[in-house]
Amino acid sequence: MFPAITHEDGTARVQTVTEEQNNYLYNILNCLDVMDDHGVLLNTSLNIKGRPILTTIKEAIEVLGTTDIDHILIEDYLFTNPKKKA
Repeated sequence: MFPAITHEDGTARVQTVTEEQNNYLYNILNCLDVMDDHGVLLNTSLNIKGRPILTTIKEAIEVLGTTDIDHILIEDYLFTNPKKKA
């Protein structure tokens, strides 16, 4: 269901957060759940196969528009892939 977070052996390294542990992150996950029916966040170094790790916001926005990434959260701003908008 989530190939980006699933290891080759079918497992995943799932982490959970409660509202008491981190209210900010908890609210982000709830918003994602409302938007996409999946309150899942992939924390990654954000590099695309064959390219180095992204180091600027501009690079992140460019990658968002040229890949199948759904959203990128940068500080308090959620950017949605233009191809994924309803």
